[in-house]
Amino acid sequence: MLLMQSRTQHLFSLLIFYCILMAGFAVVTLITHPLSEFFDEMLFSALKWFAIFSVIFLWLAIFNSGRSKLTERGVTLDESGIGYVYWGREVKVLWHEITSWNVKKGVFGQFFINGKDNKHLRFSYYTFSSWQRDKINQALLNHCPDKQEKSTE
Repeated sequence: MLLMQSRTQHLFSLLIFYCILMAGFAVVTLITHPLSEFFDEMLFSALKWFAIFSVIFLWLAIFNSGRSKLTERGVTLDESGIGYVYWGREVKVLWHEITSWNVKKGVFGQFFINGKDNKHLRFSYYTFSSWQRDKINQALLNHCPDKQEKSTE
């Protein structure tokens, strides 16, 4: 089964990343510039990054479609293992090779799946919808419940 990231979820993921990036820029700008210049600098940075992310999103929406569409982000779940697809390339970890896994929730949340021979799958918690996250979590619980690390939430 292939769980693909939807355009809406991609936009949501970009917005979360953008907000975190802007908060970081706000802190750096506040420290390095006088308060009188803070708002101008922040506005310029925000508009610049908004334009960059908009162009990326529009390019994906327009040109990555049809028969030649690449899977931007996806997870494959089958009887042999779990794989993470990023721009058409898949990294797969077999169920019996998983050494540990963890799901960290929250704004900075991630899925961590560690396998033998330095095979690791890591992706943001908000890369996929809640339904897809539940499917991934359930597959991990079904195939390797004893390898779940304690959550650090």
